[in-house]
Amino acid sequence: MTDAKGTTGGHNYCRNFNPAGDSTMTCYTTENPPDKPDWGYCDAKKCDESYSGNGYDYRGCKSTTVSGKTCIPWVGNPYLADATRVSDDAGTTGHHNFCRNPSNDAGGLWCYVTGHTYVWDWCDMPKKCDESYTGGGSNYRGCQTKTKSGRLCKAWN
Repeated sequence: MTDAKGTTGGHNYCRNFNPAGDSTMTCYTTENPPDKPDWGYCDAKKCDESYSGNGYDYRGCKSTTVSGKTCIPWVGNPYLADATRVSDDAGTTGHHNFCRNPSNDAGGLWCYVTGHTYVWDWCDMPKKCDESYTGGGSNYRGCQTKTKSGRLCKAWN
């Protein structure tokens, strides 16, 4: 599938091809249970994925670590008392599970995880994407790669 605006290609980002512009951002998915279609609805977040340097100023929506683990929320986190990792909140943590760098660590973004032999993990620095859109998202050109149900989008080509 391709369109004149070049919104498809060698990426797996959610898109809305409905000319009516309703809320139907979708993508084809990689792992499809027998009772599910091979596509899914996306819930593109209105995030600012910009950052500088090591990501101390990052306020985006990335919530998966380099090892594929899902970050857990900062608020109510049993590990947050670990002063060696978070010495400065700086308003970056809260009621979300997004990758952050509140400790201004040279290694970049990280978050807490559970059920593993370690309590935190590094996050990849996100691609610099414009996550903004209007209406149903027909103008969305961001980098969201998962459906509302959590299935991974596959490349458009």
